[in-house]
Amino acid sequence: MSQRDQTDLQIIDCLRRDPRMSNKDIAAAIGIAEATVAARIRSLRDDGVARVVAQMDVRKLGFDLISLVDVHVSGAGIREVAEELAQLEEISSVCLCGGSPAIIVQINARDRAHMTEILYEKIAAVPGVTEVVCNLITRMYKFKSEWGTLS
Repeated sequence: MSQRDQTDLQIIDCLRRDPRMSNKDIAAAIGIAEATVAARIRSLRDDGVARVVAQMDVRKLGFDLISLVDVHVSGAGIREVAEELAQLEEISSVCLCGGSPAIIVQINARDRAHMTEILYEKIAAVPGVTEVVCNLITRMYKFKSEWGTLS
């Protein structure tokens, strides 16, 4: 992992606050040349440190139910199960945990029928999955997506 200096962090902060901020505006905000900003952003992108993405509001796209699902695993490799779960379109995140459950996933469903399909026809059908426990999110107070792994 390459170390990033204060200038890189300032550029990232500008883009975090306004992903459409121009190189010229970033340069003015942090007091460096526009060409330097362009080179730094290119380096951040090429090194896989940062990228600009479109963020969707899943509820406005018709996915009214968001849940965190505890996935219990037995008789199969936890990593293999996690990798298979990560292939499912309705799953937005897959996390290995240091306790029980072994895996927690976040799913987005259109309605209860769709939620049931995801839970019991997709997640529970993965070899090694022994139990799924659905924790329906009724209200989300904070969701901070600016930090994460980009792989």
